[in-house]
Amino acid sequence: MVEVFGRGNVAYRWAGETDVFEAVDALWARETVRGRKTLLDPDRVVLKGFSMGGAGSWHLGLHHPDRWVAVQPGAGFTNTIGYAKTLPEKLPEWQSRALNLYDAQASAENACMVPIVAYSGSEDAQIDAARRIELALKAWKGPPALRFAHIVAPGLGHKMPPEWEKKVAEALAPHIATGRITPDHVRFVTHSV
Repeated sequence: MVEVFGRGNVAYRWAGETDVFEAVDALWARETVRGRKTLLDPDRVVLKGFSMGGAGSWHLGLHHPDRWVAVQPGAGFTNTIGYAKTLPEKLPEWQSRALNLYDAQASAENACMVPIVAYSGSEDAQIDAARRIELALKAWKGPPALRFAHIVAPGLGHKMPPEWEKKVAEALAPHIATGRITPDHVRFVTHSV
């Protein structure tokens, strides 16, 4: 397990994205030097995080779906408008386009490339993140998502107690056991401004 404390309050975007990839690469390099590379399986790497780490998991998981056997975001946000309370609902068009680089929701279709096991407390406002991805996938007319599960803890706010961590781990277990699969279709959504 690698736990990354990325630079700044950026939910693993920009420099934080680099921090995650460099940390994973450093783990592989260290284990290779120590002769333990055989203990690591690149086809069984799970990306997970909670809160800001959940937002980072949504972001990295949907922008880089080929790197993970599964993505497990807990809470976090998937869009800037609505989450950042100081922004107006309508931005100038050029700013809205730029948010596609930042917001995971804009790349929701990439869930067809990687299984997702989302977690939310039912009383957590950030449940909206997983619901937005679910709605985007339901509206999409392309190949179905590999697997999308949203585990909701009734009566809980913005926390993930051990009993719910266990339920999430159980939902991830089949994906890890199978390993990363090559989908029948490759459809990758990316954005530019």
